[in-house]
Amino acid sequence: MDVNVLLFDDFETLDAFGPVEVLGKVEEYRLRYFSEHGGTVASAQKTVIVTEPATEADGGGILVVPGGRGTRRLAVFPPFLHFLRGMADDAEYCLSVCTGAALLAGCGGEAISAGDAKSVYA
Repeated sequence: MDVNVLLFDDFETLDAFGPVEVLGKVEEYRLRYFSEHGGTVASAQKTVIVTEPATEADGGGILVVPGGRGTRRLAVFPPFLHFLRGMADDAEYCLSVCTGAALLAGCGGEAISAGDAKSVYA
C-alpha cells in the first residue's frame, strides 16, 4: 500500500516525518512524497524535499496531510481545496496532523487530527 505524503511550502517537518517514521516501519508500505505540481518543496524549517506531481499518485492507499504555517493560505484557496478533495476521495485512509485537519475540513472531508494546536485557531 502506498503512503502518499502531501507536501506544500511551509509544512511542519515533524508533522510529515513523525508519521513517515512510524509508517515506514511497515514493510508492505511504500512511502511517496507529492505536491500539487511536483518539484521541490521547503518546510517551515527549510528542509527541502523533492516531490512527485500529485497526478502520479496511485488511487487508494494512505494520504498523510501535515500541518504547518503553509496551511493558513491553502485553507482559504479554493483551487487547492478542490485538488485536495480529489486526493482525499481517492485515498483509502486520510491522516492529518495538527492544522492539516483544517485543510481536510476545508475541502469537505471528515478530519480527525493526530494533534491539535488550538492556539492557531484563536
